[in-house]
Amino acid sequence: MLAHVATREAEHAARAILGDPAPPLDYNLVPRVVFSRPQFAAIGLTEASLRAGGAEAGVEKRHFKANALAVVSDRAAGFAKLIYDRKSRRLLGAGMVGTEVVELIHCPAVSIKAGLSLEEFRDVIFAHPTLSEIWG
Repeated sequence: MLAHVATREAEHAARAILGDPAPPLDYNLVPRVVFSRPQFAAIGLTEASLRAGGAEAGVEKRHFKANALAVVSDRAAGFAKLIYDRKSRRLLGAGMVGTEVVELIHCPAVSIKAGLSLEEFRDVIFAHPTLSEIWG
């Protein structure tokens, strides 16, 4: 998790030195990834941090065993979950365990940054068959 954060921090520092300050980094939007087998990836708030902030966490969990490409390519182990605020329905976090999840975490990352609701996120159409359909 260090290289991608350090690179962005260096870019911000260089811009500040040149007199063109960038908006502050939102460390909540830094992808947290572990290149293990299976892989782990997360973005945004966790259920625990959402509850600690006084919000009621909603969670939608989906398993790769329900994903056609994952099944036929022997990558059906694992799951993905979306974390949202039950009151506002705003998407605030996501977590995944499985094959290639370090590549799949960016879709909810962009959606969280854009402030999408759970329903708006679900409206995205994903190509079939792809692993990214886990989000659809």
